[in-house]
Amino acid sequence: TAGKVAVLIWHIWQNRNNQVWNDSKLSARQVGKKAVQSWEEWALVQGLIEEHHDTVLQQNNNVMQQQKQQTR
Repeated sequence: TAGKVAVLIWHIWQNRNNQVWNDSKLSARQVGKKAVQSWEEWALVQGLIEEHHDTVLQQNNNVMQQQKQQTR
């Protein structure tokens, strides 16, 4: 989406500024990971995505229910 691209461009720009002004530079992979993390945090706060933790809990509950049914 356009939002993800915008966040990536912002992180690239921030990384370039850090290189120029602070003599500190992240790898391309690190910049990409930071961009994904920033977008996911923003989307979570906006309610666009659900927290991964909730999904894992639901999956665990489903597995437990299946195991209970199999032991009956």
